Parts: sequence; structure tokens; C-alpha cells
Amino acid sequence: MKSYYDLHYMLEQHAYGRVTKAQLDRAFRGVNLDRIFPGGDGRMLPNVVFDGNEPATAYLLERGAKPNLEGRYGGNALQHALESTVANRATKVRLVNMLLDAGAKPEAAVAHAIERARDEKKTAGSSAFDGDSRRHAKQMLASYLETLPIVLARCAEISPALRKKVASLGVKAASAPKKLDVAKVRAKIKRGDRTNVYEACEALGTEAAVAHPDWLALVKSMVDASRTFEDVAKETYGERVSFEDDEGSLAQGWDEWVLIDLVIEMLAKEPSVAHPKWASAVEHALRARRKFHATDYCEDAVAALLSAKHVRAHASYKALCALEKKTR
Repeated sequence: MKSYYDLHYMLEQHAYGRVTKAQLDRAFRGVNLDRIFPGGDGRMLPNVVFDGNEPATAYLLERGAKPNLEGRYGGNALQHALESTVANRATKVRLVNMLLDAGAKPEAAVAHAIERARDEKKTAGSSAFDGDSRRHAKQMLASYLETLPIVLARCAEISPALRKKVASLGVKAASAPKKLDVAKVRAKIKRGDRTNVYEACEALGTEAAVAHPDWLALVKSMVDASRTFEDVAKETYGERVSFEDDEGSLAQGWDEWVLIDLVIEMLAKEPSVAHPKWASAVEHALRARRKFHATDYCEDAVAALLSAKHVRAHASYKALCALEKKTR
């Protein structure tokens, strides 16, 4: 059986696409995920949550790791998500939601987070601490103020007393995520102009939208709503003219007709990357660039997407880089 450190390393490599799920399955065969690992400073799930490792968290939960067990030094997985000094705030929000979906009980984690947040608030406002300490305290407090409302909004069982303590920090319960208005988004996509497609992209780039079962189909339909140069030339000039042969004003102003760069910008957002079929949406957009004479106009959006840290950590990153070169 592999040691804790071997397994933890494989989970880290899985997050970067260097270890497949099949390889993880073989390594974790027969492993009791709910025990304290000898020499590993705790249980696996709280530790990978603290690391901000979303793919590893999802994998362990899928294998049945129990989210309410505490690690060696106290604190269950949800508590580790709230107080992680490794994960960024957007990652914490996703981890919190993932753990709540898996049945994490929030009361103890919220109580501990309140105490930590109070301490951070004192540190942030005290001249007795150096600048780095105050800056770190402000960052941690901001993280608590962002993640605690998520828990309050989703968990009716949290006691009024705890809710009152959270409110004393200046935190209000987050409103429920705005539901995706699919009909409205489809209407905007159908219009097919940059303004409406931009607004559709704004609607589809949220966590609530990404969780919708129609998200992938809507994203691909935005790409397909693009117009070919020849079709627009037929309407403009009365005859089909290629982009290369155009001697009129259409080619010079073609950027006003391009839509795919807007879609790629939306796909670069962290919520979008979390979708299980995100790579398929990116592939669809990259393959369509040439058909709609959009390659040059998408350069900046593609460069931004492929340089994003959360994209580089995706399992499909290398394949997408290769496809991007192939489809220019």
C-alpha cells in the first residue's frame, strides 16, 4: 500500500493533469480514506481541501470520504475550506459548496470561523502588528466575509445565535444565486450581434449558470450563432465574396461581426472552467475560428485563456494548447 505522502502527491499531480483518474483508482484501491494516515498529519480530505485542490476534493468525495470527520489536529473539511491560507477566495467558495453538497454539517465550522474572523479583525485594525501581519489578516477576514454568507444562505439548521455572531462581523446572509433565464439567454444568442452575445456571456459566466444542465449547449450555440463572411457579403454586396477577395468595407470592419472572442473570454472565467465539459466548449470555439474568419480577432482572448492559472491546472490544458495551434 502506498504511503500517505505518495497518495497526496498523486492527488496533487491529478490536479495538473499528470495523473489520470484510472491511476488514482489503482493507487487508492483498498485505502480507508476515513482513517488518520500515519505520519500524514491527518485525514486526506481535510488536507486536500486546505490545499485548495478541487479535483482531489471531488475525487475523494466521489470515493466516499466522509466530510464531517476531523483531522488529527481538529477541524473537519468544511472548517479547513473556510480557513485555508492556500486557496484563493473563489476556490474556497467552490469548495464550500462542494462539501455542503456532500453533506457537510456547518455548525462547528461556522463557530470556529467566527472566532478566527474576530481575531483577524482585531489584528487587521491594530498597530501592534507589523504591516505584513495586518495585510494577511485583512485578506483572511475578507475570505471569511465572502464564504460565511454562502454557508448561511444554504444551511437553515445554523442556530440563530451563530447567525447573530456572524452578523456582528458585518456579514449578511447571501441571497440565493440568481437562476439562469435560459429563454432570455437564447433570445440574445439568436439576435447574434456582439452586444447581445456579450450579455449572454455575462449571464453564462456565473456559478449558477455553469451548474445548469443546458450550459454547454448554450455556449456552443453562441459559437454557432456567428456569421460567415460570405453570408454577410451576400447581404451587403448582393453577392458572395471571400474575406481574402473583399475590396469593400466589410473586411475592414469584420471585428464587429466576430462573436467567438466573447465566448472565449467567458470560458476563461473560473466558474466556467469548473464545468465537467468545459474542455469540449473550448474545443468547439477554437475549431470554429477559421470558419468564421475570427482567428486574428481572438488572439488576445485565447492568450488570456491559456495563460490563466486555473486553466493551466486543468487536465485538458496540453491537449487544448495543441488544438489551438492546429486550428489557427
